[in-house]
Amino acid sequence: MNYTLYHTPFATLHILEENNKILRITYFPFPYTLTDIDSPTLVKFKKQLDAYFSERTELSIPYQLPRTTTLFQERVFEAVAAIPMGETRTYQEIAHTIRSPKAQQAVGNALRNNPLVLLIPCHRVVGKAKRGGYLGRSEDMQAIKSKLLHHESRL
Repeated sequence: MNYTLYHTPFATLHILEENNKILRITYFPFPYTLTDIDSPTLVKFKKQLDAYFSERTELSIPYQLPRTTTLFQERVFEAVAAIPMGETRTYQEIAHTIRSPKAQQAVGNALRNNPLVLLIPCHRVVGKAKRGGYLGRSEDMQAIKSKLLHHESRL
């Protein structure tokens, strides 16, 4: 297994890769250091992240969901991955998209366990009344979500 850190303007990402697929991306809202064990896939992904944060391009790299991912979570992640950059959807809209119209809370629970932040752009899913979401109640994490949404929506 290979891993690296990527320092974004908003947080540090810890990225795990194996067999040329990204396995996990985790936010650290504070500076963090680690000795990288890079691979060609991680180097390519970091270049994509550079472009995402400078030119606002979409991310596209193979990834693998954990074996413990349920069919419901897969449907949620697929629907969220289809949200275009700069747009948002509500938890209710995602529930309707996956044909489970009363499952808004379950959608939120699935996104709270998203193992691939940015690749499955949970920050694009918001509450009906305000920007809330999968990142939890931490002010740091809410700030990251808001900054990512602002980054993607700027002209």
